[in-house]
Amino acid sequence: MKQNLLQLLTLSAALSLMAGLMGGCGGQEEPQQVVTKEDVKEEAKEAVETTMAYTAAKKEEYQKKLNAQLSKYEEQLDALQARAETMSQEAKKGLEEKLEALSQKTDTLKQRADQLQSKTGKAWDDLKAGIDNAVNDLDAAFDQAASHFSSSS
Repeated sequence: MKQNLLQLLTLSAALSLMAGLMGGCGGQEEPQQVVTKEDVKEEAKEAVETTMAYTAAKKEEYQKKLNAQLSKYEEQLDALQARAETMSQEAKKGLEEKLEALSQKTDTLKQRADQLQSKTGKAWDDLKAGIDNAVNDLDAAFDQAASHFSSSS
């Protein structure tokens, strides 16, 4: 009997506690805020401005990376030309043509990088894709020229 009474008291206390906690959950609802057409316009404007700022930051980041890559190419080209000057005429054969081709490709990439600054939207994406391909081609061409210099030394 004492055990039944203890269980009944425990159950009663638990139910009272739950009822107290549930009291805060029901009842009156908070009034909903009315969203106006102007609110929607302002939110949309903020979203567009945020997107534009993000896009501009990404473009600037890409441009800086590209300019750093162009500087690296110029340094590599200068180093390869300096090495060519120290080689014999026999060893230089063909290398000067490769160096000229590298120089022309680097100049073309610089021109595309300059064009990129004025492009937006799909035109920017298309030009960027072409620049990415040109960078990959130049990387391979510089690696090939460096290996040719190594074998000609």
